[in-house]
Amino acid sequence: MHNLNSLRKDHNHFLGEMERLADLAEARASKAFQGAEESQFDAARRQCDLLAGQIQECEATWRAAGVSPSGSGSQPALLAGFTGVQSVTGPFPSLGEFARAVVRAGTPGQALDPRLAEIRQMRATGLNEAIGSEGGFLVQTDFSTMLLDRTFAGAKVISLATRIPIKPGANSVELPAVDEVSRREGYRTGGITSFWLAEAGTKLPSKPAFRKVVLAPKKLIGLCYATDELLEDSDALGVFLARAFASEFSFKLDDAAIRGSGGSEPSGILNAPCTVVQSKETGQAARTLTYANICAMWSRALNPESGTWFVSKSVLPALYQMVLTGGVSSAPVFVPAGGASQRPYDTLMGRPIVVIEQASVLGTVGDVILASMDRYLVGQKGGLQSAQSIHVSFTTDQSVFRFVLRVDMMPELVSPITPAQGSVTESCFVTLETRS
Repeated sequence: MHNLNSLRKDHNHFLGEMERLADLAEARASKAFQGAEESQFDAARRQCDLLAGQIQECEATWRAAGVSPSGSGSQPALLAGFTGVQSVTGPFPSLGEFARAVVRAGTPGQALDPRLAEIRQMRATGLNEAIGSEGGFLVQTDFSTMLLDRTFAGAKVISLATRIPIKPGANSVELPAVDEVSRREGYRTGGITSFWLAEAGTKLPSKPAFRKVVLAPKKLIGLCYATDELLEDSDALGVFLARAFASEFSFKLDDAAIRGSGGSEPSGILNAPCTVVQSKETGQAARTLTYANICAMWSRALNPESGTWFVSKSVLPALYQMVLTGGVSSAPVFVPAGGASQRPYDTLMGRPIVVIEQASVLGTVGDVILASMDRYLVGQKGGLQSAQSIHVSFTTDQSVFRFVLRVDMMPELVSPITPAQGSVTESCFVTLETRS
């Protein structure tokens, strides 16, 4: 279960960030944001909205479990693992103990553990779903929530995105957005016009264009078969499931964010119509990455100061050898973590570098991506639905765990943006064309 105190602390942090930025603007004669302040304010506001929804869901869950969400003495600690931790929303202290109770329930001559009946009753709260076969039992909520938390924490791409909760009972969420495809006169902010008016001049009307961003959750389903021998070891089972499911779901979500084709799966950055594919240099050798490539990509980024570089591990040798040469001297462009930089991560053009498996190999489009992930949206419906059954693989002495996550993801933009001057388009998502 989410630590409510931690959620509230994060919420207050982003509120403070909004107030700080608003105070900076208020202190100026123009009463306006400068530089990246507006995008930083919007990012903090989106995080506040997301955290407010999570706090509301968390409080409702605790109330349903008979636990008051207020007062310092009633705050459960953030679960540190599956084993040896007292459950807040269910009767089993560990996932391993629950699994063994399920196995006993399907063994002839064994009595049904009354705590399983309590878990069954939790279905009425809408927190989980049972596997649609005889012998299926719900996995209690705190274990499922722990896996979900670890999934998002372990993801390298979507952990930086803007998460938007989808209300219970709704099959999608519609977000209003300005239909902006150009920064030229008459097109900015969807068509709002402004002009200097001479004395006794006529005011001209403007009608901004809006559009809807629709996030309709798709199903990501994971299955795990556990042998009876593994079920007998509660500690081992807890560690195994925590690592296996969180790792697999993290990979699949990041993969969809980068390579998703849309339709039955989310829309990924590489296939999104708003993504800019920067051309390679004339005569550039195959399977190379140059400083000129990086500069060209940087110039095509709509908000480079908020960008993150996602790269393939095969790109690293080229980064370590990349230098800016001038006269008789040269300077590194890529800055490794630590050392003089005093940063815990590598940087390129001053922005963080994240190595991901989902990036393409060196020389192929998608090997280097510059992305402003605050403009990538993740719509999530509910938590991780989970259940266990012993009858799916009864003849092979295995039990199956099933987890279902309903989520949709897509970029906020629908197309690249034409700048106010010039015709070279820009985007929050930029990659480099194939060099072969």
